[in-house]
Amino acid sequence: MRILALVLLVLVAEPATDKDLVQGKWKVVVSKTGNKDTEALFLGRIVEFDGETKRLFKDGQLQEEGAFKLDPSKKPKWLDLFSPPGNKTPLLGIYSIEGNRLKLSWSKIDGKFRPDSFDLPSGKNVTRQISLVLERVKK
Repeated sequence: MRILALVLLVLVAEPATDKDLVQGKWKVVVSKTGNKDTEALFLGRIVEFDGETKRLFKDGQLQEEGAFKLDPSKKPKWLDLFSPPGNKTPLLGIYSIEGNRLKLSWSKIDGKFRPDSFDLPSGKNVTRQISLVLERVKK
């Protein structure tokens, strides 16, 4: 009887939301900024999603903290980053999560531009967007 109850509980459990899926620590493995000097700055950093807060770490030291918001109903899926805490104008971005890989891309210009692709724009606008690929940090 207990086994049947457990099977039924698993079958009716809510599917994980994207917010649930991004929770935890992620390591930056690919960085595209349109500037070779700044691309190296992101590599190896850890991004942690905890509830509605995201934190950026370098060498174990907290570098930045702020809120984030996901909208999986949009295509591509939308990401809003609020840094520092209390900032009302977000950095507008997109995201994709596939298993243990997370792609993030956002505009460096607060509230002015949301990327529609993880590829950087060409020409003079190449440096207005950041795209990262992250892998989940194993516990």
